[in-house]
Amino acid sequence: MIAAMERLTGPLAAASTLALAGAGAWFAVDAWSSLDPAWRPAVVACLVAGLAASVLALMWAVRGAWPLVAPAAVVAIVVPTGFAYVGNALTLALAIVAGVLAVATRTRRRQPARSTSQ
Repeated sequence: MIAAMERLTGPLAAASTLALAGAGAWFAVDAWSSLDPAWRPAVVACLVAGLAASVLALMWAVRGAWPLVAPAAVVAIVVPTGFAYVGNALTLALAIVAGVLAVATRTRRRQPARSTSQ
């Protein structure tokens, strides 16, 4: 099951990043003209921070750095990136899967090696 979850994280991270980027771009194009100019830097900062965290989660998922993927995915969820309902759902799933993998990897490292001889 752990191996299947490890194989799932790369595509899941890519899908969540694409969904967040798509929603962020759609939000920026749709809402930019109606935004108060004073709020535009804050909106840009949120979009950049959310997408950067999502890209980091994707890069770390490819490397198998599960303890880093989970917090990066959580940051990508909580930083507003527009109306990214699908992206947030995928990113939440990524955070949960990466958290489970981080715990499983840590548990595997702590178990003593099993001897095959009797």
